[in-house]
Amino acid sequence: MRNKSPAFQFYPKDWLTSDEVTMMSNEERGEYITLLCYDWINNGISEDMYDGCSEKVQRCFNRRGVKYYNKRLVNERKKQRAWRDKCSDAGKKSADLKKRSKQQGDSSKVSLTKVATVVDVYLQLNVNIAVCICSLRITSLILKDSKDLLFQLRDLELVELLITLMQQNNEKQKPLTDSQYRKWTNDMRLMRERDGHTHDEIAKVIAWSQTDGFWKENILSTKKLRGQFAVLWAKAKNAEPPKDEYIPGGNIYKEFK
Repeated sequence: MRNKSPAFQFYPKDWLTSDEVTMMSNEERGEYITLLCYDWINNGISEDMYDGCSEKVQRCFNRRGVKYYNKRLVNERKKQRAWRDKCSDAGKKSADLKKRSKQQGDSSKVSLTKVATVVDVYLQLNVNIAVCICSLRITSLILKDSKDLLFQLRDLELVELLITLMQQNNEKQKPLTDSQYRKWTNDMRLMRERDGHTHDEIAKVIAWSQTDGFWKENILSTKKLRGQFAVLWAKAKNAEPPKDEYIPGGNIYKEFK
């Protein structure tokens, strides 16, 4: 039998409260547990073993082909086989993912093209390019799934815009963890796709909020940005752009006016 398990689950309470076991003598119980062990090891018991046990014990086994099987052990084998298959499939998927990731990493032409695209986007936004080039987190997130490249770039550039302006306002601003970075990127996607805000509208609100004396102290995450977007947009859409020197990276605010 493939991947034969050396053990099966034994539940003392189920054993002691079983109707079949309750009706057995101590000798029959010993006989029964011994046959269960043989059943598990040999995938069933022989006809000689079956014929040699008491009638009460025989009622716990069913014939299938030339052997006798305990119904509970049959179900236990199925559960263990399903669990092994599930673990095996998960392992194969993990190995395949690592292999594809390595292949993507080895494909310098594709990788450099994507990174160049990221830099080009940020050049258009006048955001600090050093942040973009040094952020391996951005690159790995983009390279994870090439079919979503354009979608991810739009959201990543908004995340980087907010991070850059926040860091400009507070040099002690803590960097995001990987999980936070992915959460912020997804929030930007939801703002565009679910809330119906355009990329330019979100960028303008970010730039305005990080120059306003009150809001730059309160909009410190994409969750807050999304929750207060309606209020921020009402103020930002008609507001006069502040002086360029107050905008980290250049004329970001004016570009989205």
